[in-house]
Amino acid sequence: MTLIELLQGKTASERLKILYRVQERLRLRLNEQGTRMRGGEITHEQFRNYKISIFRPRQEKVSRLINAIRENNDMFSYGDRASETPTNPKYAELLTLKTEGTTTTQYDTDIDLDNL
Repeated sequence: MTLIELLQGKTASERLKILYRVQERLRLRLNEQGTRMRGGEITHEQFRNYKISIFRPRQEKVSRLINAIRENNDMFSYGDRASETPTNPKYAELLTLKTEGTTTTQYDTDIDLDNL
């Protein structure tokens, strides 16, 4: 299933949660590639090529989708900067979704990192 197909029909919050999970999984895969390089399974050049030609474009695509959703849902504004916690409830929700994205979700089996 493509990322766009996975996001269809979902609320903004659900889409963000999925996208933050995709970002986390991309980061974990990059770490795996780094471990392979340090272990001698792949060369530094192969790792660098993976990072430049595969990881970065996918990460940028996901970031653009996240930013579009945040923009459309007023999730960029923290609210009152004098406050220790966000006063914009949408921003506070965003922080929760980011945290949830670092853990396994029901969508993990549908996320295909090779087909973003």
